[in-house]
Amino acid sequence: MKKREFLNKLRKRLDILEDREIDDIISEYEGYIEEKVKAGKTEEEAVKELGDIEEIAKEMLFAYKVKDKKENDGFLNNIASKISDFIDSLDNKSSKDIIKIIIEIILIMLVIGIIRLPFSLIKDLGETLFLDLDSPTRFIFKDIWEFIIDLSYVVISIIFFVKMLDKRVFKKFTDNLVELDNNKSKDYDKEIEKEKRQEQDIDKLDDVFSIIIKVFLGMFSLIAAIFLLAITIILGIMIYLVIKGVKYYGILLFVISLFLGGVFFLETIVKYIFKKQMQAWNILGKVFIVIILMGAGLVLGAIEIANTEIVKDANTITRSVTREIVMRDNLKIRGYNEIKLDNTLGDVVKIEYKYPDYSNRLRVEIELDNCYNGSICLDEDIENFTWNVDMLKAFISGLRNKKIYINDFKIYKTIYVNQDNYNILTKNVNNSNNTNNVDTNINNNTSNQDNNVSFIRTYNVLNLIESNDNKYVYLTLRRFQDDDVETVRVSRELALNVEANKNYEFTFNINLNEISRDFEQDDIEDIFKEAKLIKINYTDKVGLEQIQESIYK
Repeated sequence: MKKREFLNKLRKRLDILEDREIDDIISEYEGYIEEKVKAGKTEEEAVKELGDIEEIAKEMLFAYKVKDKKENDGFLNNIASKISDFIDSLDNKSSKDIIKIIIEIILIMLVIGIIRLPFSLIKDLGETLFLDLDSPTRFIFKDIWEFIIDLSYVVISIIFFVKMLDKRVFKKFTDNLVELDNNKSKDYDKEIEKEKRQEQDIDKLDDVFSIIIKVFLGMFSLIAAIFLLAITIILGIMIYLVIKGVKYYGILLFVISLFLGGVFFLETIVKYIFKKQMQAWNILGKVFIVIILMGAGLVLGAIEIANTEIVKDANTITRSVTREIVMRDNLKIRGYNEIKLDNTLGDVVKIEYKYPDYSNRLRVEIELDNCYNGSICLDEDIENFTWNVDMLKAFISGLRNKKIYINDFKIYKTIYVNQDNYNILTKNVNNSNNTNNVDTNINNNTSNQDNNVSFIRTYNVLNLIESNDNKYVYLTLRRFQDDDVETVRVSRELALNVEANKNYEFTFNINLNEISRDFEQDDIEDIFKEAKLIKINYTDKVGLEQIQESIYK
């Protein structure tokens, strides 16, 4: 190593000191070398006798009571330093050298692309396992699994890319950077001043970028802190449930992995902002632990959820409230679920609401609103419908037995009238040629005549999915101007000419006397469950021109 190369490297290693202090040290070692050269030694021999440049730098920094900058650089700062040196070296490279660099980078990227193959196989295997589970949350777990595998691939690829770049490019093309500078400069003092000015300009630019990066990292740290707070609350709830005997250990493990991931992410940001040391293997180890815990939690959690039974309308305890109104010849009532005959009633109509008994504080009052065509529409006023301790205890009790009870709060509205008033009510409603009643069953010996109607609904077919049964095919449908998306099974013969991403008119037939009391005519699943699909026709109608018929014509 020649004198100039030695002095330039030493200057860079001492850049943490003041400029005056660096100049003094450089001047001192320059004098040592010149004395040895005058004594008959070559520059290389003189530099060699001074010792290792790293040891000299450490001794100087120790003498000035300054901690070695390299000890605080850490993984990310070390990368930034290498990139900076590499960019500087490009100024002195020929086009041939630059082409070599590009080829090296392309080869590294090719290896990273090959590494993708085993990750893709693992991801596909996990997707298959999750989709085979008979659970409504299987798609959520599938997406989370994809995120974990993709994140693992990105982290490993970045570390591999940096390591290979350091070994194959940075180290290879920066070793002779200082020597090339020596050959270009004839005046040492002028070159030193030039380098100092360049370093000052670079430092200013680095400060600007550093501030911008720290602002963005500060924003990310705030988001990470909020995420961590939310996960902490969820983790507390999960621990509480475990204490109460709810054994969903897989979900608990998954939440713990999210908590650790949030802590690690926030810790990394803080360390980078305050220039704390970060080792690559430490980062990789923590990421690996989080991924392992998350994967194990997902698998166990998916099994636990698959073994959980969802019980709808489990609450059999009901309460009721009644109200009586005076019968009149033009009375029309809408919005009830059922009419019952009670010949003990005189000229009054009794209205009864039945609803689930969730809480002693819950109150439901019957309200009568004036609606179209002079009709009275049944409405309600609900008070104190809130979550309570009894509901929480029942929910936890169900989870202990791997059951989730879903109690849909519905009010069943019944009208009681005598035979004569029944005839008047039904006649008035039929004459208005419009009814919103869900069910008009009569609980007596009156015959239940067929009341078949046909109606058309237009749906956009999002996807076609093959079925194991050759007689059927699955269609994923979406309603116009609605987020309601459902996958339904239809006859393969009816869907023979159906294509994805097109609109079709679905014609149904339904018996109004046979539909269930909780039927919702705007719900795709309910329509395919209660009605019979007759035909499917392609339509090019768009927007409000599409047919969306009500079953009540």
